[in-house]
Amino acid sequence: MRYKFFAVSLCAGCIAAAVCASGTDENAASLKGTYKRGAAGKPDELTLDLAPTDAAGRYDAVFTCQWKNKPEKFVGFLEGDIGNGAVSGQASKGKRTWVFEGTSTNSTISCRHFEVKGDKRQPTGSFQLSRN
Repeated sequence: MRYKFFAVSLCAGCIAAAVCASGTDENAASLKGTYKRGAAGKPDELTLDLAPTDAAGRYDAVFTCQWKNKPEKFVGFLEGDIGNGAVSGQASKGKRTWVFEGTSTNSTISCRHFEVKGDKRQPTGSFQLSRN
């Protein structure tokens, strides 16, 4: 089965991304974890579905979370080594854009996320995801 499009979700702190994908189910990865809005935020559930693209180390990604009891999705991408290494990406919904950066250790991704406003990045929280 081929993925035609992934939508990504980032709900006020929930990061998400999507891009046209060319991977197959065998190459896809699903991760589950939590995101926090702000340093003292309460952890909320977050899922991430990844599909590799034709570019090495670049993934189409779908982050999904609940925001005000409704599922939220943001569109973007994830780049890097999802097993062990640096990762980063971007996700957007409407006029809002977030970027995220962090590391993956033993297939657990830990990132900080920032909302982009003009040429400034405002810290908005963090997330941690592991393979299901």
